[in-house]
Amino acid sequence: MYKIGLIGIGGLGIRHLQALTNLKDEYEIYGVDLNTEIIENLRFQYKNINFYTNIADLPDELAVVIIATTSNVRRNVFEELIYTKKVSNIIFEKFLFQFEEDYEYVEKEIKKRNIKAWVNCPRREYNSFNMLKERLKSQNINSIIISGGDWAFGSNCVHFLDLIEFLTNSENIDIMAPFLQGPIIESKRKGFYEFYGMIIGKCGNCDFIIKCYDNSNTPVTINIETDCENILINESEQKIIFFNVDNKWNGSNEKFEVPYISQLTDKIIKKIVKEHDCSLPTYESSMKTHLLIFKYIKDLFKSNGMEKCECPVT
Repeated sequence: MYKIGLIGIGGLGIRHLQALTNLKDEYEIYGVDLNTEIIENLRFQYKNINFYTNIADLPDELAVVIIATTSNVRRNVFEELIYTKKVSNIIFEKFLFQFEEDYEYVEKEIKKRNIKAWVNCPRREYNSFNMLKERLKSQNINSIIISGGDWAFGSNCVHFLDLIEFLTNSENIDIMAPFLQGPIIESKRKGFYEFYGMIIGKCGNCDFIIKCYDNSNTPVTINIETDCENILINESEQKIIFFNVDNKWNGSNEKFEVPYISQLTDKIIKKIVKEHDCSLPTYESSMKTHLLIFKYIKDLFKSNGMEKCECPVT
């Protein structure tokens, strides 16, 4: 029997939980959240899942644990988990941590305890992006431009940096011009903040720009230019359009499936327990991507008089 833990059952956590309910037979699911009201409601709604308010109540050994808490408590949760339980695999939600020292500490601990760990940047698990990557394999990607309005730049820029690494098959990112800017605004999660801006850089031989506009409802689009064609992806409309190199539509306008977390997590868990791997970025890989942007986020908050926390995004 594979014992699967989920710690943190808030906005993202509940989506993971919905997916985990699809796991049957050889899986036992355990959920933890400090909020007793949430736990009581979940116990009423999900009869076949074990819910607790303390990590100590989890089984002594777990096959996979998803840590879906906010970033301010994630290191403490990780420490309590590894010091009291034997865990084979961990999936971390992002943005990973609020302090730079936490990244190397966690890396050291997972290596010491032989824990396999990944970060939930799930586009690598989308069939649509895997099919696109296969198509791009024979092409040279010249540029990727990702832009849109009010898409929570701080917490989500790592998703798009990871996507660029995935599509270009390179982890050699160089951020040449980070233009992170205020206003600093309160996130929908209390105690966390967001901002706007743009990142210009290179990943391997590919130039990229990631933009988030202030006060705009412009949907996020992903523009990919290769030596053979230009490609436009609109995830919210689940649509991909292919153009010729001279930007003339070549008649191809196709569906681009974007699954919800609630449709994905169970499949990732099955891969991990059966194949001992999955397509999510490893902790080590994603840590490097986080730290590329971390220092610029830290400087932005410091320049706005917010020095108590290096990176108050989640």
